Amino acid sequence: MRFSRSISLLFSSSFSNSEEICQDFDLADECQANAALEFINCGSACDDSICEEKCLVDYRHELDSCPCGRDCPTGCQNCFHPICKDKKHFFVIGNYGEFRKENFIISTSGEFVENREIAVPGNKKGYLHQVGHALLNDELFVFGGYYDSYKAAVLEGCAFRELHQRLIYDYSIGNNVQELGGEVFICFNSQYSDASKICQVFDGSSFRVHRSETSFTHQSGCLANYQGNLLAIGSYYSGDRSKVELLSNEIWKEQEQHPKQMALFGCLAIGDEKVITIGGFNVITNRPYDDIFAFENSSWRSVGKLLTPQFYSTVYAFGGELFSVLGGKSPYNIERLEMDSGNGNVTENTVIYSDFRLDAPIVFYVDLDFCAN
Repeated sequence: MRFSRSISLLFSSSFSNSEEICQDFDLADECQANAALEFINCGSACDDSICEEKCLVDYRHELDSCPCGRDCPTGCQNCFHPICKDKKHFFVIGNYGEFRKENFIISTSGEFVENREIAVPGNKKGYLHQVGHALLNDELFVFGGYYDSYKAAVLEGCAFRELHQRLIYDYSIGNNVQELGGEVFICFNSQYSDASKICQVFDGSSFRVHRSETSFTHQSGCLANYQGNLLAIGSYYSGDRSKVELLSNEIWKEQEQHPKQMALFGCLAIGDEKVITIGGFNVITNRPYDDIFAFENSSWRSVGKLLTPQFYSTVYAFGGELFSVLGGKSPYNIERLEMDSGNGNVTENTVIYSDFRLDAPIVFYVDLDFCAN
């Protein structure tokens, strides 16, 4: 049967590259089965090839968006598919200077919050203040930070282990760390060195410098995955605060400017075709933004606003919802954003938690028993 063969081929091509890094094959199987049923029902109602082709396109898109698919290769981690709502908890880790250390699990509703212990080498104060972080092969790595801007560490169980490998250039401040193609790009580092236009690349065992430089500085900006390429947005420096560049074929190419001039904001890819920016800091007025913008089809548009202005938050996707997690402006909220599945605009904002300042905290989804003992 032609539809059955299409199902088999598309599922194989969409999921074959995720086996080693995806941890949610149970949900992937369920998602794929639901997509296959929709595809069969769609095709059975067709009476011409145009209709059948549309069914195939919709089916391919659904497979790509499933956990373990092309848009969500690690599973439900930062996945926007609604089926991931079954994974109802995420973990927040961070320091604010040497004074505050926070490690807690929280439900997506905010009804359950519980502190959990995460150890750092030598019990150093401020160890995780302003670090960059990324998941690589289902391991959580952190890079740099305010008090040791050359370190790298990995979370093993409920404790960070520092690696003997060190960053080539310093890194702290901003959201310029992004996993792409089985490597982590640590870009534009801090305001204290001369490497504000380059990226370091970590493959899990060593660091190297990427050969391409941006035309503009993006220190304290944000880095995201757009159509399988790196998208660098914003900067702390005058003249570059609205600049956007895309790394394509090893060359950085200028894109349409961001509507705001800003630094210290959160950003995140939704699927393969859209990047969201949330909040940000106006360096001229010394005030945060409440704006939410989307970059799609190589163009920016406004899609909503936060309930309160915020900067230096971490943006996280979870089961069809976005979360803006804490940041540098009081009230320090975790805000849940629901988006229209059609036009992509924010339809509802809910504060699920509010307490303290954490700059760009580490956020990742976990099972309820993670580090419970």
